[in-house]
Amino acid sequence: MKKKSYTRSAPARRSLGEGGFFNLRALIGFTVCFVGVALALFAHFSSLTDHVSLPGETKASRPLPYMPAPGNRPETEAADLGRLERFWNDRLTYPTGRFDPGWLRAAAAQHARLPMGVPAGVPAVLNPLSPLGLSTTSFIGLGPQPERMTGCSGCFDYTTTEGRVNSMAVDPTTTVNGSIVAYLGSVGGGVWKTTNCCSNSTAWSVVTDDPLISTTAIDSVTIDPNDHNTVYAGTGDLNFGSFSMGSQGILKSTDAGATWTVLGADVFGMAYDEPPGQFPQYNAVGKVRVDPNDSSKVAAGTKKGVYFSYDGGVNWTGPCPANNFNTQRQDITGLELTDMGGGTTRIVAAVGTRGFATTVQYDLGNNGANGIYSATMGSSGCPSFTSIASNANGFVFGTAVSGSAYSTGAAMNAGSGSPFVDINTGDQLGRIDIAVAPSNANYIYAQAQSIVGNSNGGCGGAPGCQIGAWATTNGGTNWTFMEGSQGGALRDCGGPNSPGDYPQNWYDQGVVVDPNNPDRVFFDTFDVWFATRTGTVWNDTTCGYSYPGAAGPVHVDQHALAFLPGSSSILLIGNDGGAHGTTNADVTNSNTDPTWFNMDTGINAIEFYSGDISGNFANSASPQANGGAQDNGSSSVTFAGTPTGPVQWQLGVGGDGFYARIDPVGTGSSLRFWQGNNSGSLHRCVSNCTNQNAPWSGRVSGGWSGDTQSFTLPYDLFHGGISGGDDCPAAGVPGGCGHLVAGTTRVWETINGGNASFSSGDWYITNNPITQNMTKQALGNRSFINQVKYSPKYQTVAIVGTNDGNAWIGFNLGTGAQAQANLTRRQHQVTSFR
Repeated sequence: MKKKSYTRSAPARRSLGEGGFFNLRALIGFTVCFVGVALALFAHFSSLTDHVSLPGETKASRPLPYMPAPGNRPETEAADLGRLERFWNDRLTYPTGRFDPGWLRAAAAQHARLPMGVPAGVPAVLNPLSPLGLSTTSFIGLGPQPERMTGCSGCFDYTTTEGRVNSMAVDPTTTVNGSIVAYLGSVGGGVWKTTNCCSNSTAWSVVTDDPLISTTAIDSVTIDPNDHNTVYAGTGDLNFGSFSMGSQGILKSTDAGATWTVLGADVFGMAYDEPPGQFPQYNAVGKVRVDPNDSSKVAAGTKKGVYFSYDGGVNWTGPCPANNFNTQRQDITGLELTDMGGGTTRIVAAVGTRGFATTVQYDLGNNGANGIYSATMGSSGCPSFTSIASNANGFVFGTAVSGSAYSTGAAMNAGSGSPFVDINTGDQLGRIDIAVAPSNANYIYAQAQSIVGNSNGGCGGAPGCQIGAWATTNGGTNWTFMEGSQGGALRDCGGPNSPGDYPQNWYDQGVVVDPNNPDRVFFDTFDVWFATRTGTVWNDTTCGYSYPGAAGPVHVDQHALAFLPGSSSILLIGNDGGAHGTTNADVTNSNTDPTWFNMDTGINAIEFYSGDISGNFANSASPQANGGAQDNGSSSVTFAGTPTGPVQWQLGVGGDGFYARIDPVGTGSSLRFWQGNNSGSLHRCVSNCTNQNAPWSGRVSGGWSGDTQSFTLPYDLFHGGISGGDDCPAAGVPGGCGHLVAGTTRVWETINGGNASFSSGDWYITNNPITQNMTKQALGNRSFINQVKYSPKYQTVAIVGTNDGNAWIGFNLGTGAQAQANLTRRQHQVTSFR
């Protein structure tokens, strides 16, 4: 089909009884609100376990791996991811079960027509430079810019970090180091540009902060090879994570990022088709490529297949089938357009569906089309593709190794049309990434994720590790397996017995070839690896979980690889911690690593779940903030006076960060901070909490580890301070605000948060009976409390909501004894309180 694109240029207190029902609207201070847009996250969940030992550590002190790394129980990763997807599904789709990204575009258009102004009198009482000083045009960014990891508690240290970078591209016309132009695509922050790459002084600025651009989730950034001022960015996130990061089209700039046009919003922004009763999924543009022989021809790889434009992205044809397997998913995870001479452009596309389903993404097991396909670019319509990878032409497993499941020469059944059934039946390939050597178009590399679980210590029998990699030197006529690429053969920097396989190749894979030597290749998994086509050893060059010194050079979970065109030395990489680079990639071999440097300066793209600010934030001499972030732990900051822009924050507790709260009264010399992370863990700090090496406690969670609970365990702290209501005790020890409430399938409370010591035993169950499950249990083991909130006025009253339709209000809290709360239920699914 052919569709016209959608384009737009971007230049008096109520008496509360103890029983019976009442109208929720009458409870002052509670507003049940629907969160219309989820964070663009690729957040993921795992158990609170270690990955690898650092020198001198005890097991109890080992830091948490960064998500979606599943720790020592990788076999639970798929189920835990399902909990995450369910969390965001509830946020987006209640009560209809539907969400159309087009609604956001319509709402933005209506919003643009609304008159706006500042309410009379507000500037007189608020500092006009404060984040709370109302502006008709913009917010003030607070950071983290960046987040400092050094001095954190229970975490891996990568010095500083930022939000996830999915894609990077380097301007080929800028070749002098220090003045190189590059772009990156962030899943939570849009497109960023630098003009002074590439060193640890590289500084980035965002170029897509415009209200007419309705998503900041970027999966692909591409520079037109014929015009370095033309840049494309594909929106959405085709990494088989949370379904919520859908596409809103393709962004195009013809002036090096100064202004943008939205292309194909009605083509790529449509929901992913699926049967009634399934969770909603959305399309994503994972790859955008421009024909090197004709800039008017553009290809886009999506969850539905390949689309083509022959007029620079104004109109689109597709999805174009790369095969005839119309019952199988057609996720395009690799796409390359190559000049073959004589004006001919070759298309190589990889179909790389994950290969095992989740609750939300029910059809990820439909991987029968997974393989590699080739075609010649035409002038209209859909090109005719041919499979170029099969058992018959060498696309089979290499030599059997311990820790990998396959025997020598095992059939991979690429492009067979039959989905995976077991190790002997069906297409064995999961996600596939590809790269073409810039210096020789006949050299093509492919990296593939395993569906069968590898049995080595890094994989733990879970699906999603690495099968291996293949190379062809004749354009796909024949393929050869790259020995050393077997998942069981990978070794990280911990030594010859330290496994380097990990069950998340479905999330982080990538390939790039040395621009001047077609035999030298870098690959992504959770780390960046170097290999040669004919070698037998893969060298882990970034040592994410196995660095030998005090701090690691590079954050884990790699997504982007980009050489400066024509240079074998300058290589940029993007990961869940931002951007890094090297200027001596050319020295890398099986024993020698390049020298990596951090390039996060200026980026402000960390994705937060929740946060809190200190009292009188607008006008305080030292306002503070505390927040939990996807894949980057929980961090906090003390501002020097009224904030006027983003600053560096300090990471407190490692792992993923979720809810974070600040006791606004504190001890008298410091405010108390609370931070939550993986597996329902909760931590407290009582002094100097925004500093390096702050005294964070160990886990002080209640006894809820056996309860079904949300991916992001919800908890709240009573703040007080409302005229006519309850207030917290004066600052001191004990003192301050020490009442907290948390939700699993039950409601837990403590009143001892302000005491000198605090432990798991200070929590008790409030509901009566204490075994009561407050959900409807309509979702089985995915029914849980997903929101809790104290009344802002009364510490005896709280509200909780479940993801399957119950809303409860509790009275008589704060007694210090379990089973004392009186509960009133209304049946509404709750997605957020404020």
